[in-house]
Amino acid sequence: EPAMRGRVMALYALVFIGSTPVGGPLIGWVSEELGPRFGLALGGVASVVAAVTGIVVFRNTGADGDGDEPAVAVDPAVAAAA
Repeated sequence: EPAMRGRVMALYALVFIGSTPVGGPLIGWVSEELGPRFGLALGGVASVVAAVTGIVVFRNTGADGDGDEPAVAVDPAVAAAA
């Protein structure tokens, strides 16, 4: 929805831009101590875990992407007030 665009872009910026100052040195240290293959594997594992978590959360919301139900459960009283 257009109303959610700003929130989605803020989350995108947080994940892809905001995590670099923390993740970069951390993976650099891991790669220096345990080797570059381990650092690369750790990044791959983190990506797979994030993808699986996203899939599980999306499936638990009940949204199937066809737009006929909300992605987040909304209290009817709150929806009526809006």
